[in-house]
Amino acid sequence: MTSTLLSSSFLKNVRVSAKILEAMNHPIRKRIMAAIEDYGSLNTEALSGVLDVRSSLVSDHLDILRRAEIVNFNLEGKQFFYTLNYERIEKINNIIHGLVE
Repeated sequence: MTSTLLSSSFLKNVRVSAKILEAMNHPIRKRIMAAIEDYGSLNTEALSGVLDVRSSLVSDHLDILRRAEIVNFNLEGKQFFYTLNYERIEKINNIIHGLVE
């Protein structure tokens, strides 16, 4: 017998939440988020230069952050510029604080 607390819907939400936290807790993605916070808005090439990491690697990590809705992006000309999604980060922060208090 499965309790209501451990319903399939709840467990699915746990998996999704874990993926979001995992997206934020990778060393390169932490550096990407810090660089975006420092500069406000950066494209892949600028992030690559700031972090001294291949742009293809930066792009792969940005994709993970985009899917987790941690970063926003805007197309300017032919380049995507990334900013932090502070609203989403604040929600995550509030949830985490509720768990660890």
